Amino acid sequence: MKKAHPKIIFISLCPFGTVGYTGSFMISTIVSKRDYETYLIINDAVIENLEITLNIKDEFKEVINLQKEKTLLQNILQILNEIKRIKPDIVHVFYHSKGFLIPTIWNLKNPFSKYPKWLIDIRSQAVLDKKRSFYKKLLDPLKQIGFDIISAQEFSSAKSQLGTTLKPVFEVPPGVNFNYFKKPDYSKQPSIIKCKKLLYVGAITKTRKIDFLVNIIANVKSKLPPSENFVLDLYGDGDLVDNLKIQIKDLGLEDVVFYKGVITQEELFKKMANYDLGLAFVPYDQFYNAPPLKTLEYMAADMFVIGSDTAGNMLYVTHDKSGILVKNEIEAMGIEILNAVITGLPLVYKQNAYLAAKEYDWDNLIDTKLIPNYKKLLEK
Repeated sequence: MKKAHPKIIFISLCPFGTVGYTGSFMISTIVSKRDYETYLIINDAVIENLEITLNIKDEFKEVINLQKEKTLLQNILQILNEIKRIKPDIVHVFYHSKGFLIPTIWNLKNPFSKYPKWLIDIRSQAVLDKKRSFYKKLLDPLKQIGFDIISAQEFSSAKSQLGTTLKPVFEVPPGVNFNYFKKPDYSKQPSIIKCKKLLYVGAITKTRKIDFLVNIIANVKSKLPPSENFVLDLYGDGDLVDNLKIQIKDLGLEDVVFYKGVITQEELFKKMANYDLGLAFVPYDQFYNAPPLKTLEYMAADMFVIGSDTAGNMLYVTHDKSGILVKNEIEAMGIEILNAVITGLPLVYKQNAYLAAKEYDWDNLIDTKLIPNYKKLLEK
């Protein structure tokens, strides 16, 4: 008799499949192509996006949506009922501030249950809250109690969200699905390329200091010769979108900076082919060590990269070999962008960047980093 494939339920209480939440989308859909019977539980806001719905329903045995008009507790109770019905071997929960309630309530209701095994997956970048209160320091570690193992895109991400880690932690770094990108033909590209279409992908929030990036662009425009031009498109969402639009207008950048809103990751990948340069601006204070996924995506999409000289960017980009890394200063970064627009950057940067990004192909990361830990969980 053929042995049944292990069952895995993926749970995402956060947005799924949109810019900023690539990890949960890629991990769950790639695992669904392996020897597992997979289920996906996501919130109703995602189901409203028809394109995402059509793309993911064929990937899983079943896609279950949580209704947005219900309370968090009602949704958690629905999740628990689904777990009881499906009887999974593993429940893979993508981090949410209240996600710990799912295994906690399950274990209280089923104290002697031998299934499932619980995995919490922290896809968020490391955000070290220096002002974390005593109350938070005390409670954050308790959020991992109901889980058997912790997955994180880096160890500091786990510590940032959970404080002192009490369970085993393994890393699954951010990756790129090269199937979404056309393989570049460098024989048809000049040795030096002027960068006229710039791209920034990221959260439009205070912590991401998007206002600082816009000030850099204003500095570049002020030094641009009349004969030259460029545009910067911004993709992302956040609580500072209105402020961003006001700043663009106040600085007279309406003909240079364009806010494009939020689109699905697949849509973004298609559009990336139209850009020359990706801006990998990363604030120092909260994200210095975090490996920025957008940097990898720029590289995989055959774009030049100019970014902050953070440890996270240095993980992927070698300065003056596969891109430009510079201090987070208006003049310093502005000069590099201005040079890319007016003089251009050498093709070899893109070639080196593409090869470097290949090491972080999602398929490889899933097979070598995640699947072995699934197997360890199932052997317990």
